[in-house]
This record gives sequence, structure tokens and C-alpha cells, in this order.
Amino acid sequence: MRQVRLPSAVNCGRAGLWRHASRHMLKGSTAAEYLVGLAVMIVTLIMPIPGMEHSLITWFMDALSAFQANTTVLMSIP
Repeated sequence: MRQVRLPSAVNCGRAGLWRHASRHMLKGSTAAEYLVGLAVMIVTLIMPIPGMEHSLITWFMDALSAFQANTTVLMSIP
């Protein structure tokens, strides 16, 4: 955890002057970590897979379309 030196009215000795950073000060770093993770996930879904010419989204949409076509045929049989 990040430590900051806080001035205090009471001198608590050397250990008392160092306190952990508050949650308010650490909120920006958490948001940055989530943003980087989200960017990595989006790039992973959009970029083509090595050895294939399609991305994961294209592969998933093709599989979903084939499933829907097969299900529609089975539902139309009396």
C-alpha cells in the first residue's frame, strides 16, 4: 500500500507519522486497472486468432447463427 506522511498535532514518534493512504487516494489506481483490463478484453475479442482468419466475436456469431438455424429446422418439424 502507498504510504504518505501526514502532519499530526501530537508527536507519536517515528512510527506514528507514517500512515497508510486513504481509500479516497487509491480510487484512481483501481479505475486505471479496470480500464486496462477492459481494453485487453476488447482487443482480445476483436483481434483475429493466430492461425485463423476470424476473431472470437466472428467465431461466436457463426456458432450462434448455426445453432439458431438447426433449432429453427427442428422446431418446424411437426
